[in-house]
Amino acid sequence: WKTVAPITNYPSGTKIYFKVFAIGSMGDTTESYKFMYDIKPYDYCEAGGNTPAEDFYIDKVSLNNLNNITGDDIYSVYSTPLCLLDPDSIYTITISANTGWSNNDYAAWIDWNNDRDFDETEAILFMPDAGMETVSTSFTVPNNAYSGGNILMRVRLSYWGSYPEPCGITYGEVEDYEVKVSEIGNANLDILESQNFSLFPNPNDGNFSVYSSQNGTFGIYDLLGKLVKTIEIKAGLNSFEIVLPAAGVYVLKNSDFNMIQRFVYQKD
Repeated sequence: WKTVAPITNYPSGTKIYFKVFAIGSMGDTTESYKFMYDIKPYDYCEAGGNTPAEDFYIDKVSLNNLNNITGDDIYSVYSTPLCLLDPDSIYTITISANTGWSNNDYAAWIDWNNDRDFDETEAILFMPDAGMETVSTSFTVPNNAYSGGNILMRVRLSYWGSYPEPCGITYGEVEDYEVKVSEIGNANLDILESQNFSLFPNPNDGNFSVYSSQNGTFGIYDLLGKLVKTIEIKAGLNSFEIVLPAAGVYVLKNSDFNMIQRFVYQKD
């Protein structure tokens, strides 16, 4: 059930009081007790270390195109380089620490649904009492992961016995990274490419052919979802000679999103 009008966008800290009314077909009405909730900021919880420790900090995080070497900063957020991931794909994350302790707690979470909260199902690495300076594990990006913008990955190093949590201030260090999940998953690409649409050769230098079962306007997008070029494709075999902004992976798709092809552009 929805309210007749949306609740006003009050500032954080405002207390909202409300009741629920049920009106029957004969006009008979019942109402609930009065409820209350606080409006909270739509943001991530605070996390970090409680004091600089020259011999106990994260010194490297590696994941796909991300390979970040850092020092002892208690807490840091990194927006560049943007970590790029695809849904339905498997990746390996590796975390290294500068530490003189024999027992360390490592953990990493990605806010897949972009609700500004890290729950247990969003832990991509969880190794309490790891007892080593480098840890690594693999995970699969959910096929329904949020792709409308950047989401956050939180990496935590804490001291033995603290049981790593995504929130709070404890001995150690926390690093946050911005992540972008592409709109297109490998599984969907495999299905669509085999049916009615193909691009070749792949990789190419901008000279390529496209076979399509129908006419349409197609866009070429980079992996951040930015439209970089529009081309017209007719049913049958088409030949193109184009120039793209930079070498890398691009996606060719129509507006209905039922014809998709990923390709590698190798610029001279």
